[in-house]
Parts: sequence; C-alpha cells; structure tokens
Amino acid sequence: MGYRRIAVLACVVGLLAGACGSDSDEPAAPAVTAAPTTAAPTTAAPVAADDGDGAADAKVSVAILLPCAINDLSWCQAAYEGVKELEAEGLIDLQFVENAPFDAQGATRVMSGFANDGVDLIIGHSFDYGAPIHELAPEFPDSHFAWQGSCGGWCGVEGPNIVDYAMNMHEPAYLAGILAGGSSQTGVLGSNSGYDIPVCRASVEAFLLGAQEVNPAATRLDAFLGSWIDAALAKEATAAQADQGADVFMACGNANSFGMLAEVAERGLSGFGYVYDESALAPGNVVASMWSKFGVNFRKMVEGIQNGTWEEYLTTPMSGGAFELLMHSEFNAAEISAEAMALYETRLAGIMDGTFEVPFIGAAPEPEVAEATSVRVRLNWIADPGFAGLYMADELGYFADEGVEPVFEFGGPNVPHPVQILAGGAADIGFGGLSMIADSASQGEEFVVFGTRLQQGILGISSLAESPIYTAEEICGKKIGATPGDIVQLDALLTLNGLEPGCYEMVPVGWDPSPVAEGLVDGMVNYMNSHPVVLDGMGIDNVAVSYADMGLAMYHDLAFATKEFAENHRDALVGFTRAMVKGWEAAFADPETAMDVMYNGSPNLGGGVDVGMDISYQIYIHYAQVPLMESSLTETDGLFSMSYDEMAGAMWDVLALTGIDPLPEAADVIDMSILDDAFGDCRPSILACDG
Repeated sequence: MGYRRIAVLACVVGLLAGACGSDSDEPAAPAVTAAPTTAAPTTAAPVAADDGDGAADAKVSVAILLPCAINDLSWCQAAYEGVKELEAEGLIDLQFVENAPFDAQGATRVMSGFANDGVDLIIGHSFDYGAPIHELAPEFPDSHFAWQGSCGGWCGVEGPNIVDYAMNMHEPAYLAGILAGGSSQTGVLGSNSGYDIPVCRASVEAFLLGAQEVNPAATRLDAFLGSWIDAALAKEATAAQADQGADVFMACGNANSFGMLAEVAERGLSGFGYVYDESALAPGNVVASMWSKFGVNFRKMVEGIQNGTWEEYLTTPMSGGAFELLMHSEFNAAEISAEAMALYETRLAGIMDGTFEVPFIGAAPEPEVAEATSVRVRLNWIADPGFAGLYMADELGYFADEGVEPVFEFGGPNVPHPVQILAGGAADIGFGGLSMIADSASQGEEFVVFGTRLQQGILGISSLAESPIYTAEEICGKKIGATPGDIVQLDALLTLNGLEPGCYEMVPVGWDPSPVAEGLVDGMVNYMNSHPVVLDGMGIDNVAVSYADMGLAMYHDLAFATKEFAENHRDALVGFTRAMVKGWEAAFADPETAMDVMYNGSPNLGGGVDVGMDISYQIYIHYAQVPLMESSLTETDGLFSMSYDEMAGAMWDVLALTGIDPLPEAADVIDMSILDDAFGDCRPSILACDG
C-alpha cells in the first residue's frame, strides 16, 4: 500500500468499547448481542535488557485487558502493538487477555486475579473498565491500575494507584478538517460520535474549525449515537447526513468509524480513519488514518512505576509522539486543493513547534439561562418514546411557562448511570430504577424521589413461543441474556419466588433482542414496551412476561433529584414537574405529533433523526408503554403519581431482597409533596384544569 507517512503526534479519545475487525470488505462492528469470548491470559517471552554487566534491569509486570481482538484493525490492535513494543525492548513482562469481559463482574474477576498475583500494572483498555478498577484499586494498593477514560477526574474514578490515560484527538482532527475543507464539494461535513463528551465534542469542533480555515462557509452535521459499538447505527447516521449534503466524514469511536466508512465506501464519499490504518476498510475513500501509538502512554506508566513519578491523569499532546497520520496515496474520491495542502503543512509545523494551538472546545455552547431557574436533567437513554412527554413539554413551551429552562443530557448503555451523574454534582434531576437510587442513598448520597413514570416495572422476560418462559421457576436452568445491571432485579425476582438467585446461565447481551430470535439464549431480560415490538417486527413468534406478572411489583423509571436541589430550588423543581406532567398528557392526547417531535427534535432536545432512528415502529413502542404508565392510581391522581404506602411497604421489602445494606428509610427518600404542589387542585389532569 502506498502512502506518505507524516508524524502527527496526538492521541485519540478512548471513551469507547472496543470492536472487532472483520475479514470482509465491509467493516463490521462486534455483534452486541453475542456473549464475549475471553481468551486465556497469554504471556509472551520478554526480552531482557542488559546493563552491560549481564544483569537484566528490573522489569515491570504488566497485564492488559483488551475488550476486542488483537487483530481488529482498530482499538485493540493499536493498544496491543503499543504494549508489545515495550515487551520487545525488555521493559516489561507482559500478559494480555483479548476479547476480555466487558461486564463489571467478569472484568473484576480477571483483574483481581492479576492483582492477587502481584502484577505491577493492570491496564483496562476501555472506558467501561473504570468502575471495576475504582472498586479494586483500594484493595490492592501495591498494584497500579490504568483505564482509558479520557476524563481527567470528570468521571469520578480517581485514586493514588489509578491513572486515567487520555488522548488529544482535537489536534489531528483540526488538520483533518483542513483536508476536508479542501476536498469537500458541498461544504458540509459529517461526524458521528459515541457520546457528546468533552474529547469527542472537542474533536468535531476542531474538525469544523480546520475546514473553515479553507472554506469559511463550511458547516457540520453531528450525530451522538449513545453507543460505541453499534456500527449499523453509525452507518445509518452517516447515510442520513449524506442525504443532507455531507460529503466528508469523521468519527469518534471505532465502531462509529466502521459504520461511517462502510457508508462512505458505498456512496463514493470521503472519510478519515480512526485509531489505526483503516484504509483497507474503504479503499480509495479514506483520506488519511489517524494511527494511535498507545505505547507512548504505556511507556510513561512503566517509567512512573520505576521512578516513583506515577501520575493520576496522563495525556500526551501532538508533540509527545503518540500519533501518526497516514496520508493514503490511493485516495481518489476527491481532490484536495493545493491551498489546503499548503495550509495543512503550515499548521502541522506550527502545532509541532508550539507556535499554533488548536482550541479545545469540550462542550456545546451553554444556553443562556438564569442560574436560579436552570435545571440540568440527565436522561437514562438516547432519544426514545420514553421521553415523549419531555419533548412535548419542550416543544409546546410548558417549561418556559413555568420559568424553567432545562438542559438535557442523554444517557446510554456505556455511560455512567444518572444516579452516578447526580452524585457527582453534574445534574440536578435524573430518571432511574428504585434499586439504584436506594443503593446510592445507602452509601450516603442524598436523593429524593418525587414521581414515577411507570406504574409497574418495565422489565420482563422475552422468549420464543415454541419454548416459552411464563414463570420465575422456568427461568432456572435456562440461558438468560442480560446486562450486568439486570442481575440485581432478576435475582430479587427469583428470591421473591423462593428460588435460588443465579439459578440460570447468564449470557451477556446488549439491547438488541436478536439473541432470542436466533436461539442463542432461552430467554432475555427485556423492556416490555420495546423488545416485543421489535421481535414482532422481525416476524418472530415470541412471548413476553413482565416481572410484575411473575410477582415482582415495582415502580420503574422514577424521577429523582438531589436533596440539595429540591431544598434550594423547590419552585424550579415543582415547575419542572408540572411542565413534565402536562407534556405527557399532551403526548397521550396526540401521540402521532409526539412521535414526530421526538423524531425531529425540540428546542432543547436532539431528535431520533440525529441517531438514524427508524421512525416506523416508534408509535407502537409508545402504545406499548401507555398501559405501563396508567393504573387505578393515575385515574384519580394523575400521571407520575405514587403510593407512599406501596413504596414503603411491599416495594421496600423487595429492595431488602436485593442486598442493599443498610437499607435507607423510605421516608428519607420519598417526597410526595413535589407532585402535590405540581398538581395543586388539578388532579388528575393539569391540562384539563388549565382549560
């Protein structure tokens, strides 16, 4: 392969879960529905460094968890080659695990094994490994732990023997933007990222700034997908952007790049490779690939252990040698102007010698809101019918009517839970399960629950009609697809039915219900408002039974706030609640409009179109959630209403089965007065009362 090699020294954001490469011509993300396979730790023979007297220098023992294959042409291969460089130099004794477990329990098992063996440095090469490392590090003070967080303390994973190693992708992204500005025929750029986090935001902002140096009129379309591992979703988002005129693309996340390059190749457009040489994924369409040299940061960690100069946050700028930009001579999808190439060379030299600084823009511009009425709201998923009421309240001006200006942030499968976000002070209001809220309260966090979206738990079990699971007893002995976060309630369901927790074989899965359809599992923990709808759409004859029908009655998707916010900004919290309830009443009254707003977005909420959502079946998901939101209580008291007696009684008894210790007092967590003030004399309908 012909290319011109230029030393571009920066690191790519690592807030992603690794994805495996494909032998096919089209890039493929790892199947999120498949259980990860864990290879046995592999130890390669180290090369001893000799000090001239024949005695080998003391080497640092290193173990690295790679969540994907070492030949994936992306995230894991780049890290594997980086750590192998240190082994070849005789600096370390190396063990590695490829396709390592993603779930906290599996990762903890592997890492604790290394720590018990006295390994000096244990590297978890994924954002997802931050939580288990945070739990393990205090137990093993003689071991050092590293995780690819790119947070700098923002994620709350800190400790004297923990390092968060980060990357400066915004610098090469600026250079890529210059090349994009000099090759785009439309002046419209496209980007997709796993999440709207500082490093990704800074990269896409730099991408546009670089392009605007060449073409001041250049614009950018963004998609923040809520996933690092869904290449199909990234491909759909890229297609949507191309339909709107974008012709040059970048991605923040490896599966995001896989999907983007697949669509770019099909359409004959241009894109930039991510982390590794990805030109083979779209020959002729990849302008350049940003090849991350992870070994630079790994070397700093080893030296820090040897020299006693361990740092808790490690980042390497472009001038530190952590990137190469491979300019692919076979690129033929467009021509790069001579003006752009000259500017590229000038800016590259300036970045390298320190005379030019790429600005780091780590967040979207903040809305201009009065501090006293600004409400930071952390959602627990991406754009979804479950937020239809919030979209309608935003679209119809109900929040503005209450003097509240919410700032929404989406969640997703690979980001911290809203409970963690609120505990860290980064949000005021969140939505989540009662067990998560109570468990956090037991550890000293002060939250108040003020409403519940769902009157019964949204979780259940999906299975094939030919071999259905109707009861808790039928779960035992079966292969059950679940995420680590599902296990607490699943085991509580079994305990409540007099069964042994863990009496099933747990198979790690993502959101996609394909494992059920393909017979890879006997049953799967589902969302009763969506998974059955998707399986029906696939033509799969399926059975879905809720936990409530199996005996576990719990509210779900509860609205909660920090106690500090509830006390200091009560009027804003009551106003938010009133607007939210009105929005949901409007969504129930006009579901088609609600789905349209949810898809296209409202003033303060990005829509499903931004993440390539298929709108065709969203209305059916909405219809499926309506009976979960209604009950005899809501008929008299209105949406989001709660029964204190039921919560403090039977539901608190269920919480005790989950092992929360100490279990907080219900009265310390439940605040019925917020809804009372929001409804006033207008139960059960605020809209009807307003006329």
